[in-house]
Amino acid sequence: MIPLSNFVHAQWRTAAPTLTDYDSYPAVEILGQAAPGYSSGQAMTQMEHIVTHDLPQGFGYNWAGESLQELSSAAQAPMLFSLSILVVYLALAALYESWSIPAAVLLAVPIGLIGSAIAMSLRGLSDDVFFKIGLVTIIGLTAKNAILITEFAVS
Repeated sequence: MIPLSNFVHAQWRTAAPTLTDYDSYPAVEILGQAAPGYSSGQAMTQMEHIVTHDLPQGFGYNWAGESLQELSSAAQAPMLFSLSILVVYLALAALYESWSIPAAVLLAVPIGLIGSAIAMSLRGLSDDVFFKIGLVTIIGLTAKNAILITEFAVS
């Protein structure tokens, strides 16, 4: 058996007794952060695994605060990436006054995305917010490079 003091530092506080509820259910608030070297997404996945396997029937959990925002924003990322590619395509179509040249420019973007996904998986990194920022940068750089090559070919 491992003592609880290896994981938790407890201290006594004097306060008025309160009953906490969340969504009209009796609740306990658990606060924490990911250990160094782990992303918040990995910590949330591990917490969900523990809660679904170790809690008895009748108990549940809900995310709140920044964790809830992280989950809801992760669901919006594919739509935002698709919308941004559409806007870039329309801007390039207006610039080149053609529908086919922007398609050739944007065909370079999946190559950059595939390369970054392969590099991420080879290094064993997680799909966190920093990776998504890097994806936006890679999309911009590959599109810029393709635009320069297309400009040279057109002129």
